[in-house]
Amino acid sequence: SDPVDDPVVAACGLAFISDAAPTSAARASHPLTRFDGEDRDRFVGASIDHAIWFHRPSVPTDWHWCDMRSNGVRSGRGLVQGTMLGADGRHVATVVQEVLLRARRPRTDRPNNEPVSIDNEEV
Repeated sequence: SDPVDDPVVAACGLAFISDAAPTSAARASHPLTRFDGEDRDRFVGASIDHAIWFHRPSVPTDWHWCDMRSNGVRSGRGLVQGTMLGADGRHVATVVQEVLLRARRPRTDRPNNEPVSIDNEEV
C-alpha cells in the first residue's frame, strides 16, 4: 500500500514540508534582506521551535499553499505564523515556528571564498 494511505505517515510528511516555508518568511522580514535573489545565500537559518496543528487529513505529496507571516526578526530570531491550504482551498494545518536567522559570515579559510571541492563536487 502507498505510505500516504497511512494517516500518521501523511501527517509526518506534511509536518516535514511545513518546516521550510517559515524560514523564507522570516528572511523576508530581516533588516539585511535586499530581495536581490541572493538572500537565500546571505543567511543561515534553523528552526528553533516548530508547532503544527492538523485540522483535516491531507496528502503531503499533493500541492499545498503555505501562507506564512513574520512579524520581524530581532536578535537573529523571528516568529512566523501561517496556514497551509490544500489544492481544494481547505485549511489543512496551522504552523507556528521560531526561526534562528543569522547573516552568513564570509569564509576566511579559503582565498577568495572559493568553494571546497571533494571528488570534483562543490561543497
